[in-house]
Amino acid sequence: MDNETDYTKQLKTDNKNLEAELQKKQSELRVYDRVNFYYSQDEVMFVYYSNQEKYSMPMSIMYLVIFLVLPFTFHVISRFLYKLFFMILQLFNNGNAAYLYSRVPSDQK
Repeated sequence: MDNETDYTKQLKTDNKNLEAELQKKQSELRVYDRVNFYYSQDEVMFVYYSNQEKYSMPMSIMYLVIFLVLPFTFHVISRFLYKLFFMILQLFNNGNAAYLYSRVPSDQK
């Protein structure tokens, strides 16, 4: 009976050690998988940006200007749309108020 207890204790200890080792390997695998993914993305971007003969200088300058001007255009457009939204909202409110006032019964007889 004592021999059986030693065997189960040893088995539990081995299972715990094996589980800890599996967790460690899975964690390392996740880290290395993420590093490999980032490395492959870096290689793709490096090839894309270092291939100068594919993109002419005027095209590159045009892309640069577009990306520099783009945030300001979004700002101008959003300000215009914001004012337009409030103007439309005001028209709806004024229209509803005019409709409600026309429905109020008058005291004239």
